[in-house]
Amino acid sequence: MINWYGCICKVVSRAVVVAMTSLLSPASLTAAEKTVLIIKFEDAEHSELASKLYRKVVTKISEHMENAGFRTLKDDKRLHQNPEFQSSHTDSNLLAKIREENGTNIDFVAIVQILANTVLLQEGTRIEVEINGRMLNVSNGDVLARFDLSVPNTLNAPPACDRKCIIQLLEDNTAFLADSLGQVLAKRLQNSQ
Repeated sequence: MINWYGCICKVVSRAVVVAMTSLLSPASLTAAEKTVLIIKFEDAEHSELASKLYRKVVTKISEHMENAGFRTLKDDKRLHQNPEFQSSHTDSNLLAKIREENGTNIDFVAIVQILANTVLLQEGTRIEVEINGRMLNVSNGDVLARFDLSVPNTLNAPPACDRKCIIQLLEDNTAFLADSLGQVLAKRLQNSQ
């Protein structure tokens, strides 16, 4: 006599093992094992508003990277602006320092700078926001992305818009840019695997 219960259990358990194996394939494990360090880059004229905007940008970027399966770490150490910042020599020094301090625990680094400014005009206040930076592979120094995003120059707050209103416009527009940037950077990370 055939033990149908035993056969069904074996088939079900094999199906579960196959399903778990496909879920835990090297491709899905690779992203989960990878860590992205997000570093603040700022110039000497740092403001409280820029810090607030930076936190919002990093949160948005992190959300997209984490949704793509990457772990993110935020580092508030500041890379102060200098003429050599864009050179690969400076990148190699930065990457060497990251490797020295973290071993092989950091796979990618995103260097992010927020520039925010308002210009008073007769017809209101022009709002200027830029998100600049790049993302590097820590192990080999490859540049995965360079970014220089800005709010369109046509963003003007009406004359009746007070400081609180202007800050809200800055935050909203920065969040929109950061959301788009986060999507692109997460996709680049996935494609680099």
